Amino acid sequence: MKTRPSVLAAARRGNGRRAQARAALRPLFWITLSLALSGCVAVGTTLAGLGLSNQIGGIQYRTFTEPLARVSRATLTAFKRMAITLETVEQTKEGQRLKASAPERTFEVELEMITPNTTRMRSIARNRLGIIVDASTALEIINQAQKALEPASARKRS
Repeated sequence: MKTRPSVLAAARRGNGRRAQARAALRPLFWITLSLALSGCVAVGTTLAGLGLSNQIGGIQYRTFTEPLARVSRATLTAFKRMAITLETVEQTKEGQRLKASAPERTFEVELEMITPNTTRMRSIARNRLGIIVDASTALEIINQAQKALEPASARKRS
């Protein structure tokens, strides 16, 4: 059974138009999908227990097996190493709140005494407008405080 050439040509033209329409709509589909799912990574990882939410907001946490007074001194050492200016030290019900600043950034470090030998540190870095933006600098304050708590012999090895 032979089909007429005009019928085949018409079918090809129809398929070609549909393919063009699909190709034109494909970027719109991916853009819509990516916008719809953009927040799902944070929600999914939080639900999965991966703990990325602390980094997303620019807030960092660390618990030290050290007394509050020692962690407070280590935080002051971290600020000094990083050329961050200490503004205030407030006593709170839970421990201390240290506020500091650098060009274009403000910092808040809260120290909470969990036990006499355990202190939780919360570090927040914000831009001058007050929006939390800088998780890496907040984390570096914690890292520098941890380094200040290490014995001198351990610092020489690293």
